[in-house]
Amino acid sequence: MLLRDIRYAIRTLLSAPTFAIIAILSLAFGIGINSAMFSGAEALLLRPLRVPRAEEVVALNGSGPEVAKSHCCELFPARRAAASDPNQALREE
Repeated sequence: MLLRDIRYAIRTLLSAPTFAIIAILSLAFGIGINSAMFSGAEALLLRPLRVPRAEEVVALNGSGPEVAKSHCCELFPARRAAASDPNQALREE
């Protein structure tokens, strides 16, 4: 029964080659795009970061000394003195 269905499918596709090519290319394109999207989402969203001490990675929105001072004290309490005097690190070196 299955063999008869496969023969019928092949005969039908060979009788309309344009339809067969479009159908096969559409399936291949759809499967390829779907695979690429899920691979990208898995790599970006589901896998952990590949950096040492990933728990210390932070994102800061903004720039300038005011942003650095406010976030520095929250993230690294040991650097509070450096945040109050931004030139202290330059003097210590």
